Amino acid sequence: NKYKKPLDDLAHEFLYEPLGLRRTLFNPWKRIPLSEIVPSERDDYFRQQELRGYVHDMGAAMLGGVGGHAGLFSNAEEVFKIMQMYLQKGRANGHYFFSPTSFDIFNRCRFV
Repeated sequence: NKYKKPLDDLAHEFLYEPLGLRRTLFNPWKRIPLSEIVPSERDDYFRQQELRGYVHDMGAAMLGGVGGHAGLFSNAEEVFKIMQMYLQKGRANGHYFFSPTSFDIFNRCRFV
């Protein structure tokens, strides 16, 4: 990898921190008290336990809960901040996270 850092550290450095996000992260069980995390699944198939702050996807779980296909944990306030950045085509808090051109390319309808 170009940056020689794990994906969760890069996401924090390049996205969460500049957006002011404190509760958007991979593996919240490592940083947030479990009493503040709502259980999201009773996994009776793969892990045989209640999931609380840990990824549902089995493949991502086998990667330690961090992967490009793993879901992120967040709250409504911080999802709002991310969506606001999307509405501003990549700009928020004085940062440009991606270009408006990239936004338009990724949001173009590829079929009609």
